[in-house]
Amino acid sequence: MKNRNTCLDFLRGLLCISIVLIHIPFPGTLGKVLSIGNMVAVPFFFMTSGYYAWENGRNSDEVLKRRALKMIKILVEMFILYGGYCLVISIHYNNLEEWVEKYFNLHSLRSILLFNNYDIIRGGQFWFFPVLIECYILLWVVEKWEKRNLIYKWIPLFLLGYYGWNCLVDLYLAAYDSKIGSIFIFSGWPFFILGNYFAFHSEVKNRIPNGALLIGIATEIGYSLLSAFGVWGNIYIFRFIVILGTASLFLIGVKNSQMSMCKLIEKLGRRYSMYVYLFHILVMFILQYFLNHWGLSDKSWVGYFMPIAVVCISIMGGIMCEQLKRIKRNTQ
Repeated sequence: MKNRNTCLDFLRGLLCISIVLIHIPFPGTLGKVLSIGNMVAVPFFFMTSGYYAWENGRNSDEVLKRRALKMIKILVEMFILYGGYCLVISIHYNNLEEWVEKYFNLHSLRSILLFNNYDIIRGGQFWFFPVLIECYILLWVVEKWEKRNLIYKWIPLFLLGYYGWNCLVDLYLAAYDSKIGSIFIFSGWPFFILGNYFAFHSEVKNRIPNGALLIGIATEIGYSLLSAFGVWGNIYIFRFIVILGTASLFLIGVKNSQMSMCKLIEKLGRRYSMYVYLFHILVMFILQYFLNHWGLSDKSWVGYFMPIAVVCISIMGGIMCEQLKRIKRNTQ
């Protein structure tokens, strides 16, 4: 078992909040800057998942199976939770038939199975879980066939595949299906296996100076600012910047593993980041319902209130879930 990396915990805490700010952006230029800059967040979580798949000097069968099953359990639970919300809200607004007709068909099933599209339950963020499950399965197969070193050599090709496929999707294919870019081999896998590589070849990170990594992060921030202000934005450069920014941020966390910057955010990253990711869209829907009901949705302050409230309520939901788990363990 790896020693706890407090720097990665801190970054996970920041980036789980940043994912909320992608889905629920602040108004104006601030929202644009944060939305573009935070696009490294999900690839970062794939890298950390691959990194922590390596335990006790190997990619353990037990670890890979346990984590894949955990992701399956989460996906099923969230499908029930969000599906229940969609059912209730459809009945409430008398459009149950429309919802069923729109999503309960072969096209929707194909989107779920091929592109991890969970629009049926308004849970677009859930593409992360089937992709991560597929990453664990593929790594398990790689270990069974003893092809780890070969797969590591192919990492540049996987990253090139991510770059080329997502540029193609952004330019031409997104209209076909909003989640067509979520095919696991072109989305999560390149970052997952890169994180796993750095866990196996731990000496590699020491060859890269912190200064070079900080330049990579600064480049990503600078591009976000220029793009948000309309000075410079290009999809080909953007995808390269995502790779550069994600790898730089991750390696900063790995190289400075015992650096402690904020205990509160470290705890958020360690214990509650998953809950924020799981709950934030549902919390947003519920808040929107009540704001509309109270006639407040068109107020200027709502755009700033919503992201902050969603983060806070999602964290409280995570704390409650952890407390319930603790109570359950103590009563067994």
